[in-house]
Amino acid sequence: MRGGKHTKALIDNVGKFFRKNYLYIFSLVLLVLVPVLIYFSINWDSRKIISQLSINGNDYVPQEIIMKLIPDSLYKKEKGKIELNKIASAVEQYPFVESANAMFASGNAIKIELKIRQPVARLTGNSEKALTDVNGVVMPDLFFDNFSSLPVLRNCFNNDVLDTTRFDLCLSLLNFINNNFQVVSAMLKAIDTKEDDNIELILKKNEAKVLLGDTNNKFQKINKLDVFLTEYLQGAVKRKVMLIDLRWSRQLVVN
Repeated sequence: MRGGKHTKALIDNVGKFFRKNYLYIFSLVLLVLVPVLIYFSINWDSRKIISQLSINGNDYVPQEIIMKLIPDSLYKKEKGKIELNKIASAVEQYPFVESANAMFASGNAIKIELKIRQPVARLTGNSEKALTDVNGVVMPDLFFDNFSSLPVLRNCFNNDVLDTTRFDLCLSLLNFINNNFQVVSAMLKAIDTKEDDNIELILKKNEAKVLLGDTNNKFQKINKLDVFLTEYLQGAVKRKVMLIDLRWSRQLVVN
C-alpha cells in the first residue's frame, strides 16, 4: 500500500507540473520539433529530381532553340545540386537573349524568365545580313526575314566585316529619328551611307530618295523633312516626289 501511495503521489505531482507548465512544455516541444520538421522537409525537397523547363518572355525565338541551349546535365538531377545561375548564363550566351533569370517552380520544374532583344533595324552590305537592337548589339540574320517591316541600314559591312563607323552613324541617326519624328520614322525604308559618309534616306513612298548630306544640323534637316512629309501625306503636295535634297539645312529642294 505504501508503494502504491508513493506512485499515486508521484503521478499527481507530475500531473500538477504539466497542468501548471503546459504552455512552457508545449513551446519547448515545438522549439525542438519544428526545426526537425523543417530540416527533413528541406532535405526531402532538395532530393527531388527536376525534369521540366518552362520558358517565359520569348517573343519570336523558337522554343526548341532555347531548350537546346540548356544541356540535361545542368538541370536533370537532384534539386539541391542544381546551380540556377549556370542555367541562366547558358541561355544568355545566345545573341538574341538580353537577360535570363532561372528559378524553381512548383512541381519538378524550373522556370526561366527571358528578356529578348528587340531588333530596330536590319543591316546589309555585300552578301552579309544582320539585325541590331537600339543599343547597337548586332545579331545574326537567323530571323532577318521576320522583320521585313524594319528599316535597312545599308553598306554597314566592308569585306564581310562590320564597319563600325558607318554602323554607329546610321544607328545613331535612326534612333534620333525614331525618338523625335514620328512621320519620318513611319515612312523610312532605309538609311544608306556613301563613301564620303554622306547619308541618304530611302522612303517607303515611291522609294523616294532623301539627300541628307552630313549629320550636322540634323534636327533642322529632319524637322523640315517631317513637316514636308506630313503635308505630302495630307495631299497638300500634288506632284510625285522622287528626290528630296536636304544637304543645306536652310532649304528643302524637291524633284
